[in-house]
Amino acid sequence: NNIKGAFISLFHSEEEIEENLVNVKGTSHFQRIPTNVKYLDGSIHQDPNLVTLMICLNKDYDTECGTSIYELRKDSVLTFHGLENDPHEMKKRQIYLDLGNGKESDIRDEYVKSLEKWNSNFVETIRISNVYNRAIIFEGKQSHGAQALSTSTNEDRLFFISFIKKISAVPPITRSKSSLVL
Repeated sequence: NNIKGAFISLFHSEEEIEENLVNVKGTSHFQRIPTNVKYLDGSIHQDPNLVTLMICLNKDYDTECGTSIYELRKDSVLTFHGLENDPHEMKKRQIYLDLGNGKESDIRDEYVKSLEKWNSNFVETIRISNVYNRAIIFEGKQSHGAQALSTSTNEDRLFFISFIKKISAVPPITRSKSSLVL
């Protein structure tokens, strides 16, 4: 609730929040990505939500292993099919499932080639270093990815992530009419 409140306060006044004129729906979870799985580095992706909020939880993490925002290259012929239908995304999901089951993936080499081909369609436009307790907020459909997961500290990458799916608020004209004194 504190993170949700902090997020809302970035865009709405204290009065709007106190009068419950703003509502945010979404999910939050902790994310831990092992540092020793080098081939997972930097998969550029989009999130299927309105807004993504990430908070770095590593105190002594390598600042060169942050998050980058990307744009599609002008000469790219890549189109997003949605996460469920994208061949690269399906390979990535299989890799994570295999890791979750404690085994080395059979499609590791295939995935690395797919990752290199996929990432070549993007150009980095913003580079954000990992700094403890730093919040990063961006539109979910904005392409983004980890710069690297292998670190000099050998710490797993730890984040608190919120996926904001819906923000509803009373429109400004309605608010102004309600405060009109005649």
